[in-house]
Amino acid sequence: LMSALFVYPYWSYPSIWAYLLGSTLVHHGSDAVKLILNKRGNPRHHLLRYVGDQVVHVATAASIMLLPIGALRLEGGGPELWTKFYNSDFWVLYGSLIILATYFAAYFIEALKKSYYPERFQEILPEEYKIYGIIERTCLFNLAFLGPALWIFMPLAVLPRYILVRIRTQVFKDKMRATSILEISCTLLLGIIPGLALRFLTLA
Repeated sequence: LMSALFVYPYWSYPSIWAYLLGSTLVHHGSDAVKLILNKRGNPRHHLLRYVGDQVVHVATAASIMLLPIGALRLEGGGPELWTKFYNSDFWVLYGSLIILATYFAAYFIEALKKSYYPERFQEILPEEYKIYGIIERTCLFNLAFLGPALWIFMPLAVLPRYILVRIRTQVFKDKMRATSILEISCTLLLGIIPGLALRFLTLA
């Protein structure tokens, strides 16, 4: 459904529907295989299975560039803002990398902890901590992209986590897990690296 919404300006091209059908089958097939392997496979391979699944998803999405429709440029036929967005390499790249820094990173961190630190992170943190991480990495991503003059503010992006955890979390083990070196390091790296990649790719 989300894929169909994202390509709304291209709905008038019949080939886009063939692509959507093919990508949907691949996505559901990949997810089904991952779920089966998660139930039957080695728990310590959870990260490897998650990354492999994401590689399939990304490769499927990127495959559109190999098809004739990948070279299409929108010419009106919709809101001007949408046309500018879809014809802009920068905004498409920005959107792709910030999804990587936020959504992908949230599940990557969980998979990492399940694979290599199962004893310490047996229980998943409450959903609100995932939201904290997404907000933090959004800030880090944009600071990294905007330039060295703002990099000094990067540590401040994770400061609200410590404040909110102290105020709102009553369970001590949740406080320790939410502010662990692993958690903070992953948030910093997965927020900053995609931002720097965007800066390099667009400003180099």
